[in-house]
Amino acid sequence: GVCQSLYFNNSTQRLKLTKILQWGNLDFRVLTNSFYGCTNLVSIPNTPFTGAQNCTTFEYLFYGCSNLEFTIPVDFFRYCTSATIFLAAFYNCVKLTGSIPEDLFRYNTSALTVRLVFQGCTGLTGAIPENLFRYNVSLNTVLGTFSSCTGLTGSIPENLFRYNPLINTFAQTFYDCRSLTGSIPVGLFQYNPLAITFQQVFYNCVGLTSVPEDLFRYNTNVITLGSVFQRCSSITSITANLFRYNTIASTFTGTFQDCVGLTSIPVDLFRYNTASTTFCYCFYGCNNLTTIPVDIFRYNTLCQTFQQTFQNCSKITSLPTDLFRYNTIVIDFYSTFQSCTLLASLPTDLFRYNTLVTTFAQCFLSCSSLTSIPS
Repeated sequence: GVCQSLYFNNSTQRLKLTKILQWGNLDFRVLTNSFYGCTNLVSIPNTPFTGAQNCTTFEYLFYGCSNLEFTIPVDFFRYCTSATIFLAAFYNCVKLTGSIPEDLFRYNTSALTVRLVFQGCTGLTGAIPENLFRYNVSLNTVLGTFSSCTGLTGSIPENLFRYNPLINTFAQTFYDCRSLTGSIPVGLFQYNPLAITFQQVFYNCVGLTSVPEDLFRYNTNVITLGSVFQRCSSITSITANLFRYNTIASTFTGTFQDCVGLTSIPVDLFRYNTASTTFCYCFYGCNNLTTIPVDIFRYNTLCQTFQQTFQNCSKITSLPTDLFRYNTIVIDFYSTFQSCTLLASLPTDLFRYNTLVTTFAQCFLSCSSLTSIPS
């Protein structure tokens, strides 16, 4: 027989499906949202998905099938050779167990996206296979691919994206993968020159311990580096040349937010990021920082906002006079130093050259050690 589409799509009928006994050979053509929201689905065949050789999209295939108890077979997509889209295929399938098979996408050579494919699959365990995307040379996005896979362990394989030169976004790729450990591999993004965003790529990866100097060496087109290491509490140092080659990057919002292990900032960290327009929240909550280099923002003359940049940096005791000397078009200092509780004094000319500012609201709120503010 022929059945070109299955479409529960979170409808009222979705709760009636409890088991799939076999896939058959029905010549599926469209499987978008097929089992979306089937929360009573508890089992599917532990065999390759057959009859889908002409289907191009597996978008939201098992999205939200929160009771599906299943270990993904190594050849599950073996016959889905026309597939291009795996967007959120297993999104929030929290009862998936076992490890991700290395050859899961081996025969899907036309795949373009694995965006959010394992988002929230907290039951997946083991290491991320190094050759998972080895044959997907047309892949262009890995946004949120492993997001909130809190059971994945081990280190990130260095060659994970070695054969994917067209990837343009790494946003949230390892978001909240809190059980990954070790150093970030130096060559992780070496072969991805088209990447434009790394927004939250390592957010809350609390087990990662170090960042190599050349991590972004070959990503010269990147624009967004916001929240890249936010809440990476085990990272204790960063190198001066980390962003040396990201000369058109414009966004550093929350880049090191809540990196409580950091004790110092390299003076030339943003030396070559002359296109940057925002450092909002950049070091928010870095409560073991003790000093701020005088020239940290020396070359960021296009910056317009320092909103909450150093808020809750509770061990900073003083500020350099010329910290914002060259940021003459900045307009926003909202809560910049809020809750810097050991800050005891302020330089007289701290904001001398910031004549366009429209708000200083709460700039020094809860700075309990300040006894006076220069006129």
